[in-house]
Amino acid sequence: MPITITTLMENTSNRAPLCAEHGMSFLVDTGSRRILLDVGDSDGFLRNADALGLDLGTADTLVLSHGHYDHTGGVPALIARGILPGQIYLGENFFEPRYSAEDGTLRYIGTNFDEGDFYRAGVRHRVVASSCLRIADEVWLVARFPHVCSFEAPPTTLLRWRAGEYMTDLFPDEIGMVLRTDAGLVLLGGCCHSGFVNICEHVYRVLGARPSVYIGGTHLKDSGEERIRATMEYAREHHIRIGACHCTGAPAAAIFSAGYADFFENHVGDVVTF
Repeated sequence: MPITITTLMENTSNRAPLCAEHGMSFLVDTGSRRILLDVGDSDGFLRNADALGLDLGTADTLVLSHGHYDHTGGVPALIARGILPGQIYLGENFFEPRYSAEDGTLRYIGTNFDEGDFYRAGVRHRVVASSCLRIADEVWLVARFPHVCSFEAPPTTLLRWRAGEYMTDLFPDEIGMVLRTDAGLVLLGGCCHSGFVNICEHVYRVLGARPSVYIGGTHLKDSGEERIRATMEYAREHHIRIGACHCTGAPAAAIFSAGYADFFENHVGDVVTF
């Protein structure tokens, strides 16, 4: 049975009346499971699903890739509509406060809900506390990404509050979703805060193969050309098709579009089937 991935939210929409925002949301339909990966920054993903004729009330699983507002802000909208999925997966330390530090100013960029909101909605979440967790036939969550790639240093502008101090965020809560398909392993991600290469190599370590396809944000928007090209060469070496969106950034998209045939831009409303 084919697996279908529909982009419910990202930064750009080429289709009226679908809206766009700085956020990310996918609906994954495996035939036996319907999984929401991230929910954008607002109720926009719900409005887009309605416009596409997709009933998110039938989604049985919610996976939140990390605890930033642009991937989690739609949770209260799910609760308000009474369609919060019964299975919820979060990474470790998901609810720790998160901040962006730019131009000497701290800006809160964490979640707009807490664990109590889940409990009051009658749903308990599960923390992904291992490197790889199988959640359905041919569907895995991968986490705990080692930072081993020399050119993927974490940005010092993204912080978390822990034990009474601000520290560089190493994203212990980041989760990727891996689907086994006829085209090989398909990796879905939110932002690749841990680094595209680090994440793909971790998939190789825990599942025995690198992804054939990656769809999601790459967080190359603030990276220099050297890192962008090094990422592209890694993808070329390992024959990874990339469907980039959200936090990839126009400079990175332009470099990939010009230099890598297995690259495509993924937008609101796009559907990819494997």
